[in-house]
This record gives sequence, structure tokens and C-alpha cells, in this order.
Amino acid sequence: MESIYHSTPLSHERRTIRLLQVHSDKDLSKAVSCDLSVIDLDADHAPFATLSYVWNIDTEEKRDIILCGGQALSLTRNGHDALRYLRERLGPFTIWIDAICIDQTNHEEKLNQVRLMGSIYSKASIVYVWMGIGGNASNRALNFIEHARFQHYFRRDLESASVGDRQLEIHKAARAYAFGRLGRIQESSSSAQRELTIQVTLVS
Repeated sequence: MESIYHSTPLSHERRTIRLLQVHSDKDLSKAVSCDLSVIDLDADHAPFATLSYVWNIDTEEKRDIILCGGQALSLTRNGHDALRYLRERLGPFTIWIDAICIDQTNHEEKLNQVRLMGSIYSKASIVYVWMGIGGNASNRALNFIEHARFQHYFRRDLESASVGDRQLEIHKAARAYAFGRLGRIQESSSSAQRELTIQVTLVS
């Protein structure tokens, strides 16, 4: 069977990228089904989103399967969770995700696409920053970050968690993204300068 990447070649002369078109499905338990298409960044094209997420977390070795053009592709558990979450809330959508839209077995292609990342993020209509599946601890940490209410967050009588525990919650939430993938922050920042909507997502 021909590789999905061979059937969607990228131009060496033009600034082309692949986009992932994720299909909606009423049965959310079904595998994520999608297709790849190619666009020219310098030509007219339909709006697309980008997904920035953490690779090197505890679930790195756990992988799931998506169906792309009828072929099974392996994706990290965290990336798969992000696509399922977005499919549930958006229905069909078009997105750029490096793990799928770049042929990870093609070293030359990876180098060329990395050079385009600034343009990819700046031309995206929205950047989804996926921090992973959350819980009570991460929800408290993000709520604190959102409201910047230091005294409220660290009042001992609000929760059973100690001050040290709460500091650790914030550290873990920040480290999962900021230290886990510093390059992604740089990618997103170029888009933010265009008053672009950046949605940070960490769900329970």
C-alpha cells in the first residue's frame, strides 16, 4: 500500500504543508478518522488551526491509532487525546499537527518543515495548546494562574492540600508544557502577536 505521505507530496520549490482534516462522528468511541491535504502557505487557502502539545510526558510510550486516508497511523496518547477532545467539541475541523502532517521518517522533510513553523503558526486562525488530561490538582493550578489570586490560592482553610502541595501542582502544570516543550511556546508566540486566539486546554 502506498504511504499516505507519498500520495500527498510536498513541493521543494513552494512553501507547502500538509493539513489534517478530521471527520466528525456521532459515535465518539470510534477511532479518529481523517485525511491529509496539501496547501501552499503563500496562496489562498481555507482557515486552519494548529495544535501544540506535549510529547515527552509519562504517556510518551503509550500510543494510539488514528485512521488517515484509510491507513492506520500511530500517535502518542497525549496527541490522540487532543484530537478526540477537539472532535467531540468541534465536529469536523482542519488542523496542523507536526507528528502527523510531517513524515517523521523523512529527515530532509522534517528539516524543511521546521523552517516553516513560524509561518505555519502565524498563518493559523487559532492555536490550540493542549496540556493533557487534567484533574483536581491541575484544575486548581490553572484556576490560580488564570485569576492570579495568590493569597486566595494559598489560604490554608480553602482546601486540605498544603501550601507545598499547591506549589507542586503549579510546578507540574507549568513543567508539563513549558519545560516539556519550550519550542512550542516559541511557535505559539509568533501567532499571538497577530491578536490570534490561543486556547490553552487541560480538561478533567
